Amino acid sequence: MITLVGALLGLLSSTLPNLLKLWQDRQDKAHELAVLRLQMERDAAGHGHRLAEIEAVADMAETAALHRPQSATGLWIVDLLNGLVRPVITLAFFALYGAVKWGQLETILRAAADIGLSEALIHVWHEEDMALFSAILAYWFGQRGMRRAMGRLR
Repeated sequence: MITLVGALLGLLSSTLPNLLKLWQDRQDKAHELAVLRLQMERDAAGHGHRLAEIEAVADMAETAALHRPQSATGLWIVDLLNGLVRPVITLAFFALYGAVKWGQLETILRAAADIGLSEALIHVWHEEDMALFSAILAYWFGQRGMRRAMGRLR
């Protein structure tokens, strides 16, 4: 019996280092896989941040290009006048629109003596005015919102 127990202990003691090496190798490989997964996740997140940064830089460059005068001649007065055409036309038409609305308000107030200012303003402000106002706001402020909604800008 002692011979059998001695033989079993000899067999186990000779295979124990190999079993420990196999177990250690398995643990090392599992650790390496976990580290590689973390590195891949970090790299993927880094690429997402880098892509967002590239899109933001491109958006700023596009905005700068849109606000730059169409053709720079090198003559400051010509470039100034070229850059002022759109804002001046916009402000002139806004002033004309305001004057027309003011005239309508004055006409309503003079025609009906019993009507107050707030009620006259309600009569002056029509559905077409709301549509025009929303179109102007959408033109000036809606570009980025639309691009964000379409998925181009995050």
